[in-house]
Amino acid sequence: MILLPQKVAYRGTITGLRISSVDGTAFIDACADLVPYADGNHLVEIYSATGMLRGYLAAAGTGETTTEYVVDGAFTSSDNWTEGTAWAVAGGVATYDNSANANAMTQTGWTVPQFVLGKLTATVASAGSASLYILNAAGTYTYWTPDGAKTLTSDTYSYYKSLAHPDNGNRTGIAVFGYTAGAAFTLDNLSFASVDSPSADGCTIVSERGGAVQSFSYRSSFFNYNSATNYVVVRKAR
Repeated sequence: MILLPQKVAYRGTITGLRISSVDGTAFIDACADLVPYADGNHLVEIYSATGMLRGYLAAAGTGETTTEYVVDGAFTSSDNWTEGTAWAVAGGVATYDNSANANAMTQTGWTVPQFVLGKLTATVASAGSASLYILNAAGTYTYWTPDGAKTLTSDTYSYYKSLAHPDNGNRTGIAVFGYTAGAAFTLDNLSFASVDSPSADGCTIVSERGGAVQSFSYRSSFFNYNSATNYVVVRKAR
């Protein structure tokens, strides 16, 4: 018996694809073109320049849900923050003003799983530059700024990134630094949340055709979860 190749239903490049590869809750989002194929019978392959993910498009999303990790991102008091010598939490903002960089304000005690899709919001009023980091299980830092930049300047930010890097383990907290000597800024409305389910423009992922286990069937260890663009192929399963 000769098996015919699986029919390609979709092939294209998606910009700004959001990926959560957590076993048990895997999904993709910001991919409205793929939603029509989310019936449990279409295999999806997602490519970055360094690797690939594979799974089945299971169901269309019904609305983004999140879990917040920051305690008192409105900075009503300093009780939940460890302030470096250059920091002060008062009046509903966190203020950094120092002639040297690398002086951090931190919050720890989180347990954020590897491969989660994170969403960060913050308001920065700045004469200098702020850097945001997410702490890993080893207590070291991963930049958490958009588009490969290392700093945030005066603006209101809201952006998504996946927590998937070679140094991983669960994430355990957040740190904010002054990036350059002489930096001065205030920080407010700070939020970091895991995204637990996709919007209506996304799809859940399962490991088997028609399956119920929400995970990718293949996950390259070198895949770049934060590529600006991804090449995507969808095939109708036999």
